[in-house]
Amino acid sequence: MDYKQLMKDIKNKEISKVYLFYGEEFLLSQMMLDNLKKAIIKPEFEQLNFHTIDGKNATTEEIINACETLPFMDDTRLVVVSEIPLLSGTSNFSTKDVDRLCDYIGQVPGGCHLIFTSKKIDKKRKLVKAIEKHGALVEYSKLDKRDLSKWIAKRFKLEGKSIGESALQLFIESSDYLNKDSKANLSDIENEIKTIGQHLTGTIGQVLTDRRRL
Repeated sequence: MDYKQLMKDIKNKEISKVYLFYGEEFLLSQMMLDNLKKAIIKPEFEQLNFHTIDGKNATTEEIINACETLPFMDDTRLVVVSEIPLLSGTSNFSTKDVDRLCDYIGQVPGGCHLIFTSKKIDKKRKLVKAIEKHGALVEYSKLDKRDLSKWIAKRFKLEGKSIGESALQLFIESSDYLNKDSKANLSDIENEIKTIGQHLTGTIGQVLTDRRRL
C-alpha cells in the first residue's frame, strides 16, 4: 500500500488496527501519521490517548501494556513504536518475546491502533510478516514528478506563496530530487521552500534564476 491508498482508507474510515510505515520519505510518513491521529483521536485527549515508544529500547511487555491500556474519555488509543530493530536487523529480543509480540499483532484490542515506523525493513522478518498478515504495510518511497509538483505547490501555498508552472519546474530541477542517485528528500525540499518564503523579495522564478547564476 502507498500513502494515497491510506488517505482513501482514512477518508472512508477503513482503518486497520495495525500498520507498518516504512521507507525513505520520513516526512511523508509523519504527515500521514498526523492525518491518522486526527482521524481517530479527539484533540483534547491526545496527550492521554497517543503513546509513543522508542523501539530501540522497547520490550514486548511495554508494547503490549501500552496497547492494553484503555483509552481515556474516548473510544480509541494510538500507540506508535519507532525503529524497532526486529523489523530490519538483530535485536536483544529473545525468541520467546519475538513470538509473543508477533502473536499479539493479531490480538490488538478494538480500542487501539498500533503503528510501527521504520526507515528500513526486511520483509523476511517474522514481525513484518505478522503485521502484513493482520494489518497493512505502507511504503513511503520518493514521489514521482507529478505528485512532487503537487506537493511543492501545496507547501508554497501553506507558506502564503504561489508558484507558477515554469518556476515550479525550475525548483524541481534545482532540487535534484528526481535524480535516481540523489539523496534529497522531502524534508530538504520543505526547508528550501521555507527559506525562499522567508526571504522572498521578488517572484519565486526570479529567486531561483538568480540562485542558478551564483
